[in-house]
Amino acid sequence: MGLRSCLPLTGGARKVCKQRQIVYHKVNGLNRPDSDCYYTWIAYRIAAHLNGYKRSEMETEILYRPSYSVAKIKLMPNERLLAEPGAMVSMSAGFQIETGTRGGMLKSLARSIFGGESFFTNLYRAPQQGGELLLAPALPGDILPLELGEAAYLVQSGSFLASSTEIETDASWSGARTFFGGEGLIMLRCSGKGSLIISSYGAIHEVDLKPGQDITVDSGHLVAFPQQMNFRVRTIGGIKTTLLSGEGFVIDLQGPGKILLQTRSERSFLDWLIPLLPKQPSNR
Repeated sequence: MGLRSCLPLTGGARKVCKQRQIVYHKVNGLNRPDSDCYYTWIAYRIAAHLNGYKRSEMETEILYRPSYSVAKIKLMPNERLLAEPGAMVSMSAGFQIETGTRGGMLKSLARSIFGGESFFTNLYRAPQQGGELLLAPALPGDILPLELGEAAYLVQSGSFLASSTEIETDASWSGARTFFGGEGLIMLRCSGKGSLIISSYGAIHEVDLKPGQDITVDSGHLVAFPQQMNFRVRTIGGIKTTLLSGEGFVIDLQGPGKILLQTRSERSFLDWLIPLLPKQPSNR
């Protein structure tokens, strides 16, 4: 698994590190120390700087996919992560947690009312030796880490799980009103250069559309897609078809671009479950 001295320690880095041999393993094209030694981490950071390396994303491993996925996230010393309240399964010793509003009161209120997201967000800060977090969504399903760059993503409300602090989420972006009222379909705009972790109900199915290629997706199965893609929200057929077909609103999308779908629909599950629940006796 590991490669010895893949990233050479030069100059001051060699003096800082108290370990003669450091084992590195490959992570997204970069090599990071496989050690909890604080001096090893410092040496790694210095060596990375001297050699012109820059880690592009947090180290994320998805376990137990696709039905009951858990995100195992390793953070560097003092690195920070934003996560939905209630998503934390476990964390290593030394983490600091701050709960607050992100982007100010008004933006948090907009995400809560229009986006269906939590009003508060948890900020996790890793200790000096780095740390590890386990995160899981409320519904059984898959988890997918994305590395955002120039292109923003539109993410279904409820699918946001965590992100690096560079990612900004917005429920009041200019095209958000297109989705309002569509069976509760509300898309958050996630932008910035950093890591974004999203979740789904059921497995995640990726569809890579070629330029000019069209696809129609049921609103309950859409997870995310790049904002630059052309899209249109509409109903299927007339009023009768909309009411009786069980499909409701759909989204037409046109490539190029990769869209992310979920194999199960929360709305369809509730439509199946609610009639089976015991009814409360009426008091007369």
